Amino acid sequence: MVLTGVNSKALRKGSAEPPLAAGAFRVYNMRFCPWALRAMLYVAAKGIDAEVINLNVTDKAEWYFKKHYLGKAPAVEHDGNVVIESGFIPEYLDDAFPESRILPTDPFEKVQQKLLADRLTAVSFLLFFRHSVFAWENFTTKQIDSW
Repeated sequence: MVLTGVNSKALRKGSAEPPLAAGAFRVYNMRFCPWALRAMLYVAAKGIDAEVINLNVTDKAEWYFKKHYLGKAPAVEHDGNVVIESGFIPEYLDDAFPESRILPTDPFEKVQQKLLADRLTAVSFLLFFRHSVFAWENFTTKQIDSW
């Protein structure tokens, strides 16, 4: 498994869309985005050779909106199809690459795993942003007090 372009420059408004070779697999990524990281980890766990295209989160390339109508990451492109949203990408990858299936095939077990992923996503989101919100509230309070 090889992920190429992980450390590439983030493409922004005005940059040209990189050509995609026939049969190639591509992951559209925004650095430090937990949802994009989820998709990248899944691609790596499945052993898929993929090209990573990093996107600028605040100055998005115009062409990317043709891939994802909101311009968000992640998205994967494979055989002319673009799949968006980190919750759907694993299912697509398991169906497209069944030889390295990760999700369970039993319907009940599959639902249980999705529920667990939902809970973990919510908890990790809160833990990640808790520090940011605390820092902002602290900053604002200190600024107001000093005036």
